[in-house]
Amino acid sequence: MDTKTLSNDAERKGVAYYRKGVVMVSLGFLGTFSGFNAAQNLQTSLNATLGDINLACLYGTFTVLCLIAPPALASLERVIGLRMIMFGSVLAYVAMILSNLDVSVWAVPITMNVLVGVAAPLLWTLQNDYLGRCAYHAAHEMAESAEGIAEATSDMTAR
Repeated sequence: MDTKTLSNDAERKGVAYYRKGVVMVSLGFLGTFSGFNAAQNLQTSLNATLGDINLACLYGTFTVLCLIAPPALASLERVIGLRMIMFGSVLAYVAMILSNLDVSVWAVPITMNVLVGVAAPLLWTLQNDYLGRCAYHAAHEMAESAEGIAEATSDMTAR
């Protein structure tokens, strides 16, 4: 795992900073996928054939792009940043949800599902990377503070 900091100003923020990041990502995923799963179920139950085509496009694109997502993210992160990529990926899900409001033009939902198929590997890979980085940095913060406490305690008891 890459041990770079989450952002330039994220160094030495403390465990609470990383905990807040994990909570924000968790709540973001809860909101995004509550709406997405509802829209996906609605799409397949109301528009049987179109819903099946949409899901095939989404998961076909997702499967193929999972193979190239990690190397692509390494270069994208340097240019755009981790949080902005996650935000843009979530916007693709929002666009797919909104595309279900009017299915009179069949190409729009299919295009939005392909877009989600492009965004999904980025979002899921970055989510795991982000949570791993938060855990890594929080553990180092806790270890450094534990070492400081141990040193202070040993200084006090040595006297």
